[in-house]
Formats: sequence, C-alpha cells, structure tokens
Amino acid sequence: ISLVTALTVQDTHNVTAVLPVAVDTLAAQWAALQADGIRPDAVKVGLVANAEQATWIAEQVKALGVPMVVDPILRAGGGAGLSSRDALAPLLRAATLLTPNLDEAAALLDLPTDRADMAARLRALWGVDAVLVTGGDTQDESVWHGFADAGGHFASHHARLPQRFRGAGCTLSAALAGRMARGDIEVARRSGRACGHPHRLGERLAAGWRPLDPGSVMPPLAGLYAITSAAVCADDARLLAAVTAALRGGARWVQYRDKHASAAQRLRRAAALVSCCHAH
Repeated sequence: ISLVTALTVQDTHNVTAVLPVAVDTLAAQWAALQADGIRPDAVKVGLVANAEQATWIAEQVKALGVPMVVDPILRAGGGAGLSSRDALAPLLRAATLLTPNLDEAAALLDLPTDRADMAARLRALWGVDAVLVTGGDTQDESVWHGFADAGGHFASHHARLPQRFRGAGCTLSAALAGRMARGDIEVARRSGRACGHPHRLGERLAAGWRPLDPGSVMPPLAGLYAITSAAVCADDARLLAAVTAALRGGARWVQYRDKHASAAQRLRRAAALVSCCHAH
C-alpha cells in the first residue's frame, strides 16, 4: 500500500522536475486506506519533497507505533536534487532504520567523516535504532556497506556488478520494511552483511539506467501455483474448500486474490488460509 508524495518528470537518465503532493492530499489518501480497515505493520519512506510532508508522515507513523525504514532520497541517480537534510529532519529523527548511500550519508552528517564511521555517527546524530550505509553509488571496484546498531558497527565488501542500474536502494529498503512487518527485528543487521548479493536486471528500456528486477529478491517458485478466482471467493466456506482441494491436489503455492472483499474480510480470510496451508 503506497501514499504518493510527489509526481516526477523523468527519463532513464535523470529527473527534471518534482511536483510535491499537498499534505491535505496525503492525508486524504491515508484516510481512505484507514476507512478500508488497512493498518500497516511497518512503513518504508522514500521520496519526501519538503519538511511539511516529512512532519506529517512522522506524526502518522508515531501514532501507528510501527517500525519505519527511511531511505533518505536527496538526489536522483542522474544528479538532480530531490530533497534536503533540513526537509527530511523530522523523519530522520523518527526512523527505526536509515538506509542512505555514501553520498546521502555524507550530506546527513555535520562534519566530514571517514566512511568506516559513517553509520555509527549517523546513528548517534539522529538517534535512530540502526543505520545501513550502502556503497553502490561509488565507482570503487568492490561495493562497501557499513552498518551500526546498539550492538556495534561493522563493514562488509561485495563484488560490483558491471552494469549501471537503478532501484537497488529502493528495493532494499522496501524489502527490509517488509521483513520488519513480519517481526524480523534482526533483518537490518543481517542485511549489512548480505545486501551485496547480486540481483537480476530488468530489460533495458532506453539508453540510461536499467531497472532492477524486483523478482530477483524472491526465491524461485517450484511446484503447482494456485490462484483464487472471484467465484471461489464468493463466501468463506467455498474459498476454504477450494484452497483445501488445491493443496490436496498437489499445489505448493496459493495466491489469495480477492478484489471484492473489504480489507477486514481479506485479512480474516488470509489468516484462515495461512492456517489451512500450514495444516497441509
């Protein structure tokens, strides 16, 4: 579930304009989701264009009481400015985990700092639980990552992929938030050692950066894959019977797809289907 914070004018090389969404519009988006019974278990924040947006988002997440991963997007991959340290300050102070790249980490610190100390200094400066500084934005032969939390700080090195691509930082921070939503509180520390593992690239769209293939962060699916239809989602008993039959017939994966139930119904049905899958 996403809230749109800005419209951008961009191509595969750079961003040429950022049009912030009014906070009233952000609030309307959030109110619509709440009215549908949606409550996130973790939040990932990407592009935030101004301090007014940052303050509003920080207040909403504080009220929710859930972990927040902040990917402090200051510049586009092509170099265009998108936000600033001052604008993001309310979010930086409220974050559970920060995931800046090296360039962003330097901009968020008060003084020039050796990269070995960046994560620890950022954590102390902004008072967050953990910081993961990613080094994919440099031209070094290997990719450096630095991590710090209450247990200390460390660095790791990984082989660099030969291509130029975009979306790795966004994919990483979203994946971390997803794991935190499932109660995995150690995922950030593990990612400091493992996030350099290579991912697939998407198809080349034009002459500039290539997108990351989001499917590369998921394990390959093996076996029969069942998808619920609108007909079997007509009522709870029919849905459960259909999924049970699919599992008994050899299905290894079940996708619960239901476009007509309310959010509360979908959550209740999903919980029942998880129990059913575990039982088989």
